[in-house]
Amino acid sequence: MDYQAVIPEFVVSNIEKSRHFYCDLLGFSVQYERPEEKFLFLSLEDCQLMLEEGSAEELAQLTYPFGRGVNISFGIEDV
Repeated sequence: MDYQAVIPEFVVSNIEKSRHFYCDLLGFSVQYERPEEKFLFLSLEDCQLMLEEGSAEELAQLTYPFGRGVNISFGIEDV
């Protein structure tokens, strides 16, 4: 697999809910995963994304919605 020059990694509160959103609703595919670490590497067309479930300690320092102030655009054919 070829890797894009920039691949964002999102810390999420629930990896399975995030998998459902990105894969079942948006159409991303799991390219690689480490279930024991609650980590997913996803792709859709030329877009790549990493998801990792944060620990309670990590998430306690953040305010929902996580990633506020960060905007990422995915250039895909059709959602």
